[in-house]
Amino acid sequence: MCEKSVKQCFYEVLGVDEKASNEELRKNYRLLALRWHPDKNPENSEAATRQFRLIQEAYDCLIDPKERIWYDKHKDAILRGHCRDEIVDKSFDVFPFFVSSCYSGFGDDENGFYTVYRNVFESIANEDLPFIDENVAKAPSFGNSESPYSEVHAFYSYWQSYCTARSYAWLDQYDVLSAPNRRCVRLMEKENKKFRDAGKKKRNEEIRIKEKQKELEAFKESEWTSMSTLEQELQEIENDLEEVSNRKKSRKKKTKPVEPEVEKLETDTDLTETCEKEDLDDVDLYCIACDKTFKSMKSFENHENSKKHKTNIKHLKATLEDDEQLIS
Repeated sequence: MCEKSVKQCFYEVLGVDEKASNEELRKNYRLLALRWHPDKNPENSEAATRQFRLIQEAYDCLIDPKERIWYDKHKDAILRGHCRDEIVDKSFDVFPFFVSSCYSGFGDDENGFYTVYRNVFESIANEDLPFIDENVAKAPSFGNSESPYSEVHAFYSYWQSYCTARSYAWLDQYDVLSAPNRRCVRLMEKENKKFRDAGKKKRNEEIRIKEKQKELEAFKESEWTSMSTLEQELQEIENDLEEVSNRKKSRKKKTKPVEPEVEKLETDTDLTETCEKEDLDDVDLYCIACDKTFKSMKSFENHENSKKHKTNIKHLKATLEDDEQLIS
């Protein structure tokens, strides 16, 4: 287990500045490793072995971006002789926000549902920020009561599969410097990794949005129920268009009118065209998948047979299915 002892700054061990680049770290590490390798110092093998392990530990820590950030943040405590498990984890406490009493109403005011939970998720994201590469996109915001579907979708996609970026190195239970040989170092590192992974898993489970959280589920449903309505409207439009198309084809196939009034209309070209126009006027020739309108049935039918229209229909249906699975 970790014991208090006089520590040497890892930057000093490698002989580099605190702002040293990875290339500088590698260069100095290679030189020092060659100099202090036990095989190169047979006359003082024990001291060389201790120094070689210290060089190895310093390099392994500083070359890892997350480890380096954690070390820089807690360096003073480490140099004073504190073990990693003595460094308090000051993670944002999410448990007070697991009950509905933490907010008042579903408004955008200071104590409202949206403001309270927006601040919660921003606090969690800010904890991870120092451990995330600058090129990585920031965590989506919780938004407010007016947030569009795209923002709500992005938020839930991210936070339902959240993974903390922090290293959790403070949970290490073994000091690798105390290992008698390299085999023990590897075993200690393996055990330390188990403690870190357990800490990360616990934090991830605390943060990840669960479908059983009623307040969040209600919010999600209120924003997304319009998708089922949209799908229903799309189906109704398709049914109407199919009905008009079938009626038109049926008229073309008829050789005799069944009713006298129909016979009169079919012998009168002008009246026939008028009836067809009235049938078409009853239907809004609008393609919801492609966001286009059409002035005639012929142009609409041509559009329906186009490759682009079929692709957009498949994409729209797939999107609706994915969204319904996400909220189910």
